[in-house]
Amino acid sequence: MGTSRSPEQGWRVSVDIFSGRPNPSWAIAESVGRRLASEWQALPVWTGKRPAAPPLGYRGIRVAAPDGRVWLAFEGIVSLEGDEVRKDPSRSFERTVIESAPAGTLPEIAI
Repeated sequence: MGTSRSPEQGWRVSVDIFSGRPNPSWAIAESVGRRLASEWQALPVWTGKRPAAPPLGYRGIRVAAPDGRVWLAFEGIVSLEGDEVRKDPSRSFERTVIESAPAGTLPEIAI
């Protein structure tokens, strides 16, 4: 039984898009989370400069796994816990997260 002190279970995502109000977040199915983790493994390592996020508007996504791993993705670059960085030229990692949003959760996001 969960309590307010117990860690949140399952896969969670959030989209950094709003300024001054909470960003949208939701749970994703374990199968989607596993697909994202697998997809990340297949991406090539990236050693270039990371794109800078704008001060307003879409600034990327965050995917948190039940085991504590966290991926951050923006503009075709996906990092695992901020250290290991991979290139996603088709931005499929980001698209998978955006497409998993429940209806009405996100404004239109062009990626």
